[in-house]
Amino acid sequence: MRASYFLKHKDVCVAQVVFDTQTGNMAECSKLYEQNCLPVFCAGIQERLKQWWQDRAVPKNQSNIQALLRENDIASTQSFLLNNLGLSLIDVYWVCPVNLDVSWKQVSLFQNMYSKR
Repeated sequence: MRASYFLKHKDVCVAQVVFDTQTGNMAECSKLYEQNCLPVFCAGIQERLKQWWQDRAVPKNQSNIQALLRENDIASTQSFLLNNLGLSLIDVYWVCPVNLDVSWKQVSLFQNMYSKR
């Protein structure tokens, strides 16, 4: 199954992207809104944006990730990333389902509690 999300930089809509919700893989970038706000080295090339998303996921060999995926019945680290809106502690990019009205302030790991587990 596929679903559309907005790729955001804080509250700026950068692009509309489509994900395979089972695997968590980015299928395509369907619209580009703010090319100057794309992640570094992603401008102009859809494949680079897909690679950026892939690289954003927790590495498969990171300690305890496989156990965490099994315990929570999550298919892959890409699915885990999508389930968590692509949030990271290293930047302000995230994804938001197109039908969800949520702000950066509501989801930011910098401003909200998160599990250190």
